Amino acid sequence: HCLNCCLLLTKDFVIEGMGLKFKTDNDYCRETAQVSLAYLWMELGNPLLSLQIAKQVLSSKPLVSSDGQKCLLSVRRRATIRMYASEAMCMLGKAEDALTFLLGDELD
Repeated sequence: HCLNCCLLLTKDFVIEGMGLKFKTDNDYCRETAQVSLAYLWMELGNPLLSLQIAKQVLSSKPLVSSDGQKCLLSVRRRATIRMYASEAMCMLGKAEDALTFLLGDELD
């Protein structure tokens, strides 16, 4: 419940004073909450919700810092969410599809 609330809050409010220099601090918080929520749904035995969240994260562009460089934490979170998506596909009996998540794409 708390992670869902976090996701809702990041859509409407600006978080100040965190010292982050990304496009928006909300993007940083949202991505972190989404990865945590995907893990939670996996542990609760709901791979479909975990996969849905993973696809949301992977469909967005990686976060970049103010100097235009990819954010290392975002790259790491995207690698983690790929692993969760792959595990979810395996839980759903789709091992071949799981491999596509692990391979990544040009965005990562």
